[in-house]
Amino acid sequence: MPFLKPEEKGIPGKNLIYFGVGLVIFGLILTNIVLNLVWQRPFINNLRERLLNYEMAEGKRAAGTIEKFIQKEMGDIEDLSGDISQAGTGSKGSEFFINRFLNENSAVKELSIIKLDGEELARYSKKEFFAKRDVRDFSSLEEFEVVKEGRNYMGEVNFTEYAEPYVIIAVPLRKLEIEKPQGVLRAVFHLGQAWAEVLEMKIGETGRISIVDNKGMLIADPNPSRVLKKTNLLSLPPTKPILSGEIFKGEEYLNEKKIKVLGLGIPLKNLGWGVIVEEDVSEFLAPVKEITKLAIIFFSSGAIIAGILIWLLIILKRTDKSLVERYLALEKSQTEIEEAKQLLEIKVKARTKELQELAAGLEEKVKERTEELQEKVNEMGRFQKLTVGREIKMVELKKEIKRLEEQTEKNKSRKGQK
Repeated sequence: MPFLKPEEKGIPGKNLIYFGVGLVIFGLILTNIVLNLVWQRPFINNLRERLLNYEMAEGKRAAGTIEKFIQKEMGDIEDLSGDISQAGTGSKGSEFFINRFLNENSAVKELSIIKLDGEELARYSKKEFFAKRDVRDFSSLEEFEVVKEGRNYMGEVNFTEYAEPYVIIAVPLRKLEIEKPQGVLRAVFHLGQAWAEVLEMKIGETGRISIVDNKGMLIADPNPSRVLKKTNLLSLPPTKPILSGEIFKGEEYLNEKKIKVLGLGIPLKNLGWGVIVEEDVSEFLAPVKEITKLAIIFFSSGAIIAGILIWLLIILKRTDKSLVERYLALEKSQTEIEEAKQLLEIKVKARTKELQELAAGLEEKVKERTEELQEKVNEMGRFQKLTVGREIKMVELKKEIKRLEEQTEKNKSRKGQK
């Protein structure tokens, strides 16, 4: 049996198999590195930033909606003050403008006209009728002093007996902005309608938009009970920055219910209020977790496949080693057999030569012995011939003796007869 060539030892094509499996393992490792270090982290950060920007955009939209609504109401009240000044306070024309305004602006529940001495000239409401005895004196109030100087006034948020938030808006009564005030137009502006659209904005299932006043008091929330409880959110991370006029860009914290949320805040600079957007961290991070989960599944799958391939490589290596050992053992056996064969051939040749020499000696001895035996056979032949000749002569002699005896007897008989 011919010896195996070195490249034939072990598993056929093992180097190609090792290269292919190693390439696959390297590809999996490289893919996981790229996925987890190069792609995943920036992608998750980018996704988180996009989600945060979406909430920030919704918060800014809410803040803009509220400011625009209140500015519009402020403008409408200023327009009304101009109409009243043109028509004259207490005139039928002014009452027409006031009644029309109350019908068209459901957020304004009450209007008052105040003289420059602080005495209330008239009060108008959709639900109540006010008599002369119900007039009030505003001369000592801050709102009157501010408007008397020609500036618009918007007070702090207060609550009705039904916990409805409202503010006082007061503007000067004058035909033109350059004129001195002829009086004060005071409006009770209920805020519910101001953020009705805002509170309907949906940010996921758990997201909510809340509004706080300049003291951190909750004045609007999708859950009215929080407003009814007169909840103060000054202790929450977004509140102080937005009341200082800064945007709070987002941070995880525990809200007043000890729920972990991600919150951000947008200030309402013109009003001194702020909008807080909150969403449960679990929901906010759900897309991120899905990406992370997929990455983990891919990483785990890659690790399992790589592990299986490494395990196969180990098995192939062990099998190859076993086959090589067997091949080497077979090669050694073949070498030993070949050496034994050569040694045996040498011994056989030596023994053959010895046997040939012995056979040659035996043949000579046989020849000599044969010659000796032949000589003895010849001697015996000669002896036999001699013996046989003697026997024949003895027989003949006996016959002769017998004949002679018979002759003698005959002769004796003859002699007796005579």
